Amino acid sequence: MPATPEIINSLQTVIEQLSAANSDKQRQEIIENGHIGLTELGPFHHYGSSGYGRNLIYTGAEFEIILLCWQPQQFSTPHDHNGSLCIMQCVSGELIEQRYQLQACADNHCILSPTELMTLSDGQVTSISDQQGLHKLGNATMTAACSLHFYFPPIHSANAYSEQDGGQKTVFSSFTSEYGVKIAETESEKVQLQVVR
Repeated sequence: MPATPEIINSLQTVIEQLSAANSDKQRQEIIENGHIGLTELGPFHHYGSSGYGRNLIYTGAEFEIILLCWQPQQFSTPHDHNGSLCIMQCVSGELIEQRYQLQACADNHCILSPTELMTLSDGQVTSISDQQGLHKLGNATMTAACSLHFYFPPIHSANAYSEQDGGQKTVFSSFTSEYGVKIAETESEKVQLQVVR
């Protein structure tokens, strides 16, 4: 891992505790009790120019941590987590999470059935696995928001689904910044275009 900005004590403590955790329940409790705020995430706080910002803070063999920065009215597409557990905490603003179940799939097209709709505000933590379904996350407000995502194990690709026609595509992880260093936009855009249909 390249040199990183100094990781503030509470984030470093959470990383150490997660490294020793041996169950998903324990991992979620550590994150809920970690009290990580946006102030200490400042070096990793970058917005994307053409979409929400994805900022890699930490990656190891067992998990990774990514700060997502949402401008008003930015949303992800519905997606799975390719076998990883996603635990996320809203660290500023307000976000909505729409969950889905996949119905019939044929020829890379699936029927998405909306299930649960949740609103997350500062400090709230939730989790999702592929067994629970897919989700879409976003900022429906007129002020910026940020969420901290923990993936067990690290996630390198996922399946994204069109809400219009159920079309499925594989998308690969790309970042606005890595370890506090902003990535040149042209390089980031190249990575975002790596889509396998």
